[in-house]
Amino acid sequence: VVIRTPFHLFLNTEDVENTSRFAHIFRAVKGLDEQAKHILTVMLEAADPDQSPWGKYLVACPRSFSNGLLLTEDEVAILQGSPALDYLVERREDLRHTYDALFPKLSGAFPRELPPEKCRWEDYSWAAAVIDTRSWATEAGCDVASLVPCCDMLN
Repeated sequence: VVIRTPFHLFLNTEDVENTSRFAHIFRAVKGLDEQAKHILTVMLEAADPDQSPWGKYLVACPRSFSNGLLLTEDEVAILQGSPALDYLVERREDLRHTYDALFPKLSGAFPRELPPEKCRWEDYSWAAAVIDTRSWATEAGCDVASLVPCCDMLN
């Protein structure tokens, strides 16, 4: 099966500082890498799914994953002695560091778009897990993979 999806339906970071409905937020936040922009984009769209062109898609995404980011401490302990543990710990620490640098500061500056109850660590790590497990490499003009609504559900 071959499906062609127009680029404007991809959920990624292409030109978010200029064209997205959240451009004012991205212009206010300096120094974000593409991955953090992508996670923040997913969080922003998921925070108000009724107003998001990707709202129905994000609501349909699973709320839990069997992905390393969302493993419990007991599950992580099973990895003791594995090279995967070092990678997982580093990835979680990097994500947590970025999250702590953004929140609650962004929720205070943009409470309508980023209400504190939608910007918990669990929401941030969920958005990262959605991207990790459901994104596709595309030629969409940005340095991170894209979420392609419905196409990922065919995989």
